[in-house]
Amino acid sequence: MAMTWPTPVSLWQPEGAFGPSAVVFPDRFPWTDMNWKGVRPADLVFYEIHVGTFTPEGTFEALIGVFPSWLSLGSRPSRSCPSASFPAIAAGAMTACFHTPFRIRMGAPRGLQSLTDACHGQGLAIFLDVVYNHFGPEGNVFADFGP
Repeated sequence: MAMTWPTPVSLWQPEGAFGPSAVVFPDRFPWTDMNWKGVRPADLVFYEIHVGTFTPEGTFEALIGVFPSWLSLGSRPSRSCPSASFPAIAAGAMTACFHTPFRIRMGAPRGLQSLTDACHGQGLAIFLDVVYNHFGPEGNVFADFGP
């Protein structure tokens, strides 16, 4: 039986960290944030969230409904805890696919795009916590592609 490995730079793993990679065209998203200029460093007040547990749905798109709360706290950017794909539900910091959202809980790339676009529309920046040093023992296939 042939093994299926994700592409190391995959943007979407619809079947999870061990499934085949899917093609994503980020430029086909209907962005509305063309006037987004960012947030001045002096105005950065971070509000850290974990996408999978912050709302009952645990998805990127469900976070859009909590913007009034963030704005009332004076928060301008939000920082998402790691949201990349990993093989096991309980091991969120043990990333297998750095560039893909964790499909089981958080949603597809389009959900992350929707969240980013909506954040920018409200004057909020979004920062993703990428943990490049957190390779898990399961699903780490980078060595199979080269030294």
